Order: sequence, then C-alpha cells, then structure tokens
Amino acid sequence: MVISEPNSAGKTVFLRAAAVAQLLFQAGLPVIAKSFSSKIYSGFFYIYSSSESNNLSGRFEAEAARIASFLELKPDNMLLLLNEPFQSTLFREGEEKLYDILECVSKINNDWILVTHLGGLVERYKKHSNTASITVNSDHKINVN
Repeated sequence: MVISEPNSAGKTVFLRAAAVAQLLFQAGLPVIAKSFSSKIYSGFFYIYSSSESNNLSGRFEAEAARIASFLELKPDNMLLLLNEPFQSTLFREGEEKLYDILECVSKINNDWILVTHLGGLVERYKKHSNTASITVNSDHKINVN
C-alpha cells in the first residue's frame, strides 16, 4: 500500500495507527476501528526517515542500512512499514531504488505500507493492479486506487 498526501495531512499518524492496530490484532486484543481485517504476520519492521546522520554516513546511507538489516533477517510473512524513506536523495534515484526494494520485499512473501512524497513512485504503483494507493488532495479528499 502506498500513501501519499500533502505535508501535515496525517501520513505518519496513519502509518503509526496501522502499526498499533496490527499489534493489537496480533496480541488478540480489540482493535478500535469501525472495521479491521488483517492476517497474522510473523513480525513487522518499522523504518523511519532519519533527519540525523552519524559521522560515518549520510541520511540516505543510514536509511538504506536499516532496509538492508530488514532484508538480512530473510523475512517471510512480515509487514514492513516505511515512513518517508529516501527523501534526502534525488527524487528519481530514490523512486527507482525504493521501487526495486519493494518489489524484492513483495516477491519474498512480505507485505508493506509506504508513506512517501515521491510522486513518481506513487504514479508507478497506481498502475500496479495489486497495490493499493491512497492519495489526499489539498482539500483533504481521499482517493483510493
């Protein structure tokens, strides 16, 4: 699932709410929602955008390393939650790298939810028949593809 909205529209809040709902569901606790449907995952992994970098690498490298650590787990039936990764690099380059990563994650039996401003990636997934795309325009009208 790809989620794209203007700044301050609630993308991160939505992603965190989805994570909490999944955690409650997997623990056998009630999920506070009008309706909720999911499957049981063997685990989930939250990758967030980092505004800080350490002395050895930049922000892009730090985010790529977090994604690599997820893939090193040899994940199977896991949920990957991504909060605006690769925002610090060129949009085109970030879109291409992220698309390749998400295709790999999907092929090895995992699901993902991505929050992003990368418009080219959003458009690419809108054409994807198996990927839900949620966008919110400036009037806060929700479009689901």
